[in-house]
Amino acid sequence: IKTIRVHNATCAHPETHNLCVTVVGGQPYEETVQVKKRGKRPASTKKVRKQKVSVFFGFHPAGTKPSARTFNVLREDVSLLMKTGKAKHGEWFHKGKRLPS
Repeated sequence: IKTIRVHNATCAHPETHNLCVTVVGGQPYEETVQVKKRGKRPASTKKVRKQKVSVFFGFHPAGTKPSARTFNVLREDVSLLMKTGKAKHGEWFHKGKRLPS
């Protein structure tokens, strides 16, 4: 991923980063949804099983090669964030605010 920085006299090159996306699902629940009428089929309702989903983006400098270790460190931090709200290894942000580590 190339991130564009503000161009000025000393800084005109985009930075590059490695990105690891982690999707975590949990807290299943059932929801009743309306099924619209279609052709001869009448309108009806049915229960659908859903879950809450969180997406985490882990950025590493371009010089860091992605490996099982970087993935496991990210996974461990995501697990701790979900359980305790604190991270062990990295810096995490939510809605522009830094989470405690």
